[in-house]
Amino acid sequence: FLGNLLASRDSETVILAKSEDSILLVNVDPAKRFTSATKDFHSIVLLSATISPCNLFIKSIGIEESRAVVYRVEENLPITVRTVLDTGVTTRYRLRNQEMYRKIARKIITIATSVRGSIGVFVPSYSLLQSLIPELTAMASEIETMVERRGLSNQEASQLIDEFKSRGRSVLVGVQGGRFSEGEDFKGDLMDASVIVGLSLPPPSPALYAEYSYLKRSGPNDSYVTISLLPALRKAFQAAGRHLRNPGKRGMVFLLDSRFASRAVLELTPSWLTQDMVTGDYSDEELEKMTKEFFR
Repeated sequence: FLGNLLASRDSETVILAKSEDSILLVNVDPAKRFTSATKDFHSIVLLSATISPCNLFIKSIGIEESRAVVYRVEENLPITVRTVLDTGVTTRYRLRNQEMYRKIARKIITIATSVRGSIGVFVPSYSLLQSLIPELTAMASEIETMVERRGLSNQEASQLIDEFKSRGRSVLVGVQGGRFSEGEDFKGDLMDASVIVGLSLPPPSPALYAEYSYLKRSGPNDSYVTISLLPALRKAFQAAGRHLRNPGKRGMVFLLDSRFASRAVLELTPSWLTQDMVTGDYSDEELEKMTKEFFR
C-alpha cells in the first residue's frame, strides 16, 4: 500500500479517500492505465457479452470512438426463455424491512415449489442474503436450501455445488457477482429458473464519491450509469443466464425488483431477456400459475 501511495503521489487520477476505519487509494480513471499498457499495439480485439452500451464501454477504457469498430453477434440463441419482471418488491435500501424480506421469500418459495427441479436465487449482497435465509427456511423447511457463505474455500464451494447438483429439488442462494453467479454453469436440467433479487448498486462511500467527482470534472458523462448502474446490471444479467447454457434449453428468469421496470434499466436489458417478458405486481397465485404453465 505504501509503495503504491508513493508511486501515485503526483497522479491526478489516483485519489486518497478516507472512511471511518480505512484509507483507500482510488484509481478514478483506469482508462489512462489501459491506454498506456496498450499504446504500442497496432490493433486490439476485445470480446465480451456484457459491454453494452458500447459507446460508454469504449469511452471508459480511453479509446476514441472514431477509432473503434463494433461487431455485434446476432442473438438467435437456440433457447426458450420466459422472463417475469415482478414490480411488487424491491431491495431499495430505504424500503428494506422484515415485511419486505417475507414478501420476497414468499415469492421465492412459490417459484421453487412450482418448477419441476431446482432454482438459483441471486441477491445483491451477503447482508441481504443473511436477512432472507431465516425467512426462506421458516416458510419451507422441506425444501433444501444451500447458501453461498462469505469466504467459502474452493473445496467448500465445490462440495456445495456437487451437493446441489445431486439433489432433485433444491434452492441455491448466492450473491450477484459472486462465485456461483458468474463462475459456475448449470447445464441440462440442473436448474429450471434463476431468480434475481434486486440490484447490487454500490453503497455510498468516499471512493465512490471520488469517482463521481472526477467523471463530472472530466466532461459531460452520466457518471451514475457508468459507475453504479451498468456494473450492477452486468452482475444481474450474468446471474440470470446461469442455467441457460446449452442448446434447446427451456428456462425462466424472474427479476424481483420494481427498478428493473424503469426505462433506464429496460433500455440496457439484453434482448434475450426482453423478447418474452411479462411485467406486473404479481400475487403468489399468479406466479405459481405462470410458472407451472411454462413447464407444463
